[in-house]
Amino acid sequence: MAVDLTLKKVHEILSDVPPEKAFYLKSGKYFRNLHELLDALTFMEDDVFSHHVNSEKNDFNNWIRGAVNDEMLADRIGNETERARIVEIIENRIEELENVERAFSGERKKEAEPKEPARVEPPNSEVEKEISQAIEQVKEPKVRKKGCLGIFLTGLVAGIIIGMIGAKLLLEYVL
Repeated sequence: MAVDLTLKKVHEILSDVPPEKAFYLKSGKYFRNLHELLDALTFMEDDVFSHHVNSEKNDFNNWIRGAVNDEMLADRIGNETERARIVEIIENRIEELENVERAFSGERKKEAEPKEPARVEPPNSEVEKEISQAIEQVKEPKVRKKGCLGIFLTGLVAGIIIGMIGAKLLLEYVL
């Protein structure tokens, strides 16, 4: 089924719905656009998800079709009941729509070119060595695409470790 996507339609799909069309979860939280739906799906409790998506209904599908007006995404989700699969379908659709937006605005997604790794001089002090080791320990090899949680947690852990090292050094200096 060929669908003619205009920039206006893409913008409409990715934008907030009017307040009266916001989706209210069983938990009382709400969302107004596909990005917020994606975040909500990532963090919502299992019982809340099961209330809205089960063998009898898929409230998210209905909201996407009726409020967001994205028939294609609603069709792709269909009667899907697996949270991970719904997340994947929504992520792919958002990426697809954002690519259309970039194409309309003249921006082309650049292919990643292999770059030479930056030369880093070995640490020359004990403090620099500890900081380098702490940073290496918190690096995560894979962060969920467009996922704020992974980035947030990585930064949080790095900040805590660096803060602890700084506090240790400060106490050693003071005492």
